[in-house]
Amino acid sequence: MNRLTLPNMVIVITLCGFLLVTSASWVVGNHYKDHFPPLLRQAVTELSNKLIVGALEHEIPYLRLESVDAEDPPLPFSLYLLQMFINVEPTNLLTVMESEIPGLSAFNPVKDPIIEEFIATESPAPLDVIKGQVEQTKEEMEAQATPPPRSVYLYNTHNTESWTFVTKDPNLNNAYDDKTNITLVSQKLAEELEKRGIQTKFDNVDIQKRLEDEGLSYPLSYAVSSKIVKEAMAKHNDISFVFDLHRDSSKKDASTMKINEKNYARVKFVIGQANPGWKENEKLANEFNRLLEERYPGITRPVDYKNSAKGNGEYNQSLSPNALLIEVGGPENTLEECYLTAEAIADVFADIYFKDDKKVDQPINDEERPM
Repeated sequence: MNRLTLPNMVIVITLCGFLLVTSASWVVGNHYKDHFPPLLRQAVTELSNKLIVGALEHEIPYLRLESVDAEDPPLPFSLYLLQMFINVEPTNLLTVMESEIPGLSAFNPVKDPIIEEFIATESPAPLDVIKGQVEQTKEEMEAQATPPPRSVYLYNTHNTESWTFVTKDPNLNNAYDDKTNITLVSQKLAEELEKRGIQTKFDNVDIQKRLEDEGLSYPLSYAVSSKIVKEAMAKHNDISFVFDLHRDSSKKDASTMKINEKNYARVKFVIGQANPGWKENEKLANEFNRLLEERYPGITRPVDYKNSAKGNGEYNQSLSPNALLIEVGGPENTLEECYLTAEAIADVFADIYFKDDKKVDQPINDEERPM
């Protein structure tokens, strides 16, 4: 059984005296409170109920009240006295910091049940609202991370270019047809690009028919096709690549390559040096050539550079830095050989098209992870 020692009994009696004095002051009224010394009034004011009760129950455990959290162990009496004189809770680091850092006292994680009774606590938002906000934020982040759509625009300036197996004429210069022609290769390329997730717009406009209707000569084909491409790009601002497919005039031995026991129509890129920005178009042509050769050795021919003295010299390539003239095979190639080449072009272009996406989506190696 705990026994009161003489020093502790003196302290307890002193505290009880403070309580009696405080009670008497409250009963008599505010009229007499000014007669007490200021130091005494300050000391009594700073004594909290919990501090006094804790001091008493330190020697008389049976006085522990229900209003005090039974889970909190009583502090040593010396700490109570220290707290009273320095106005700092020795066991609460935050109060020590508050005494040295101005403004920190505005944050008080200690809950006072009396204060909480008079402070309204706002209910949390419903779960469905929170979920909707999270999903909306997720969609916004995905939209920001997703690059803008890019599509490929295919067309044929010389859309009647055909093959000798269609015309049944050995004269290569007569390999033209209104129905079975290079537009079929463009259609095949569009299908192969779509299979690989690349948005493609194939404009099967009959440019040669427009020339006839307008009474224009064959050399003005690019003037007509330029208007068509401009209209398409104005209507569809997602067009990022513009490919004009042609059939070359070379003979079979120069326009064909056997790869893995299959005959492919060879590919040649034409760059118009009359275009002031032809260097940008050349970069794409060279990358195309390199990747095609790596995967289909021998399928390409050297890039053909033409100025105004050798032809149109511009080939609508000033409309976009990603505009190319692509020649697929010659008049003696078969449609099957041209289709195989269309698949090869789509296969390689997918690597070019998705190159930037792979840089974003590729997993981070452990060595590259930030510390």
